[in-house]
Amino acid sequence: MEKNKAELKYVSIVFIKIDLSELPKNKLPRFRKYITSSLKEMVETLEGFLLPLGDRYLIVYGYPKTHENNPERALNTALHFKKQIMGRIEGIYPKIGVASGEVLISHREFGPPEIIGNPANTGARLADMAEGGEILCDSNTYSFVKFKFEFMEKGEVKLKGMKKKVSVFSLIDRRKGILRKRSFGSEGFPFVDREKELFLLKKFVEDVFTEEIGKVVFLLGDAGIGKSRLVEEVYSQALGYSLENMKQFQWYEGKCNRGIDTVAFQPFIEIIRGFIGEWIDGDPEKIRGAITRYMDDTEDTDMIMHILGFGKRRVGISEASEKGKIFNALLQFIYGISLMHPTVFVIDDLYSADTSTLEFLEYMSGRLNRFPFLMIILSRIDKNLPFWRVKENMKSLLGSALVEIYLKKLDEEDALKLIDIMKGKENIPENVIKRAVELSHGNPLYLEEFIRYYIERQSGMEPDTPPTIRGLIDSRIDSLDPGTTEVLEEASVIGYRVDREILGMITDHFDDLNAHIRKLVNASILSDVSEGKTENLYFYHPLYREVAYKRMLSRHKKRLHKKIAQTIEEHFSSRIHEFYEELARHYKNADEKNKAVKYSILAGEKLEKNYASQEAIKFYRDALEICEDRSKTYELLLRIAHLERLSGNGNKALSYLEECERICESTEERIKVYTSAGTTYESMSRYDEALTYYKKSLSTGKEIDFRLKIPAYLGIAWVYYIRGKYDEVENAIMKIKGFLETAKNPDEIDKQHLARAYNILASTYNSTGRHEFAFQLYTGALKIYRSLGDEAGISTIHNNLSGIFSGIGDYLTAIEYLENAYEIDEKMGRLLGCAIALYNIGENYLELYHLDMAEEFFNRYLEMNKKIHNILGNGYGNWGNGKGIFGEGRIQKSRRVSQQIY
Repeated sequence: MEKNKAELKYVSIVFIKIDLSELPKNKLPRFRKYITSSLKEMVETLEGFLLPLGDRYLIVYGYPKTHENNPERALNTALHFKKQIMGRIEGIYPKIGVASGEVLISHREFGPPEIIGNPANTGARLADMAEGGEILCDSNTYSFVKFKFEFMEKGEVKLKGMKKKVSVFSLIDRRKGILRKRSFGSEGFPFVDREKELFLLKKFVEDVFTEEIGKVVFLLGDAGIGKSRLVEEVYSQALGYSLENMKQFQWYEGKCNRGIDTVAFQPFIEIIRGFIGEWIDGDPEKIRGAITRYMDDTEDTDMIMHILGFGKRRVGISEASEKGKIFNALLQFIYGISLMHPTVFVIDDLYSADTSTLEFLEYMSGRLNRFPFLMIILSRIDKNLPFWRVKENMKSLLGSALVEIYLKKLDEEDALKLIDIMKGKENIPENVIKRAVELSHGNPLYLEEFIRYYIERQSGMEPDTPPTIRGLIDSRIDSLDPGTTEVLEEASVIGYRVDREILGMITDHFDDLNAHIRKLVNASILSDVSEGKTENLYFYHPLYREVAYKRMLSRHKKRLHKKIAQTIEEHFSSRIHEFYEELARHYKNADEKNKAVKYSILAGEKLEKNYASQEAIKFYRDALEICEDRSKTYELLLRIAHLERLSGNGNKALSYLEECERICESTEERIKVYTSAGTTYESMSRYDEALTYYKKSLSTGKEIDFRLKIPAYLGIAWVYYIRGKYDEVENAIMKIKGFLETAKNPDEIDKQHLARAYNILASTYNSTGRHEFAFQLYTGALKIYRSLGDEAGISTIHNNLSGIFSGIGDYLTAIEYLENAYEIDEKMGRLLGCAIALYNIGENYLELYHLDMAEEFFNRYLEMNKKIHNILGNGYGNWGNGKGIFGEGRIQKSRRVSQQIY
């Protein structure tokens, strides 16, 4: 780590206070040395950081290297140290506090790093609060390890110097026995979408039972993808098969793990322990007796006793001859016990296996021609680690006897199913569920932790990344070399999709960039995808990107965002429109407000043209948040209101217009706001309010350019048309016509206004029986809209032309026009237009006496109205439904439905 560099880390802190005042002064130096050396050995073994502070000690897990189980390492250290010291020094009762969370670690040129953040303060305060010999921890630590340790709740406590109360838990001890399940509530981790993999594994179990033919199965996937949960299900299936067929079976598990008590052959030691029971009271003779029953050779028995720790040496076996003997003995042992009954061995977390375990697996693969047992090996995917090479060698040696199963991510449907099972009766908001599904990216553990974290916090906010997940991902990142980590951070600033060309332009590691990328791809952090002629990188999981990004200091992120944006402007100027969205994001995060506003508006306009209204609104809002120019703010508010109205969000549109009115400085600006408000009320079927605002627009600035008032006249004409006041419609249109006839310059005529005038007048003619004139005006309007490329206008005319064909009894042609209109409106996100088309399709099917189809479209219309809060429209929908049901002879239901009109 560079000196004078700071970094954000999610850590677990152990704070130990020891009162040595009662000890004789001549013994103090010796005891202090013993305590410090004991702690140093533990902390170095678990790859943490120790800072002695007199008779106090600060221990950090997560620095310099993060592990996925930092809180567990912290509590193991606390327990181990407490038992060791209290057993060695009479009358000494250490007080220990443990806390987890994010800290800022600042590296100084001289001396230890400075650690700043709540966990350090909380750990110290908890140590102050603890009784002698007590270990207290905070809720962050407890949430991570509560299934592995026993605690006593102490409730919420106000710690000195802290504003908020802290939930405190007193550690009792590790839970005893095999912890097979990770449980959610009382139900256990739900099992979803693993049927194919379960079927295959069940088949392998049955083969062992029936034919005594086994396999080695590698179960591979991300942490939390469901490997252990699948094995639990296989165990249940094997147990069921055993009971059903009255045939005994054996199931043994061993876990690879580097920690205080790690020894060579660790998973196989756990398997042997499972076989002989709880060490038969630890009596070496009883253990030897249990092993001898299945070992023909005395030397083999000696070797097994040796790796169990009952020989001259317990670990560090290195001599080739002795190691060969141990390998042979271990192979004979697992082979021998598997001949007794159908046997399944499970080895978990092979990626963290000790060297001896990996070497033995290769040895076993080269010595066995036939497997009388099933061995299931679980591991994450990381091609950079030694186990991957061993797996590939085993595959070459074993051929079809080795099977690889890669667990895929859950799709959205299964993710929602899993949430539904997990949340039980808890009421979790839709936005929380949506974010959990989005960020979990199909990983069941991530999904579970998001939901659990939200429930435990009982927060109305969207969930942040839970500490458990943060720890898992941090440990992956910290296993990388510094150069690869920096490339990962640069990629995280670019985004979830990483343009390889841009990464090459902004990285500080250009010369060895490909090597770093290959390491990230091999570690399944990035995936390499060719898209046409472009090679892009994607984060394998969105949370990898989020955690890598959050680890960086704000000033460093800002510098990189600015560098990326400037690189895009410089090198991609000829197609810069492709990067508007990225430029808006990078300049916003770089705190370059003017450029952020510029590109946010350009991105919004681009998306609006592509009918992505909601995405456009997001960029306009981003611009609005940081815009310091009043006139731009006015235009943004007006634009957002317009798009919210088109999307059926009338009330949102009105709130933006109210804000817009407050900053108006000219008559022209007020006229536009009043007209837009009138159009919004009209879209909500609130016609009295629409007329009020249209007339307010006309009465504002009497001497103003008439062109500004044409939209208000058109709005008034349309409202009167809806109300059947056709004379008033023609009066309003005639005023517009008068202006158009006196216009000297064709450029003064807004073609969209002219097309709308044709449309309204045509609708009036159609309603009064002048169908031929109506058809001419509609086709004239359609021609204008097509010349302008105005899809919304084209949709409106298609909708209205259908009315002419309905009027002459050609209902099928009418439906065809309406389906065209609906297709356009759906593409554009115009929910009101969709609703109108659905209602009219229903009416036409009713005329054709296709009552089922009519009812279907009226119901779809009613559902659409709920989204856009069109109250008057509900009356139309229920009226149509009532007519259709009455036509079927269901008079009572027809009466009930029709009554809903009122």
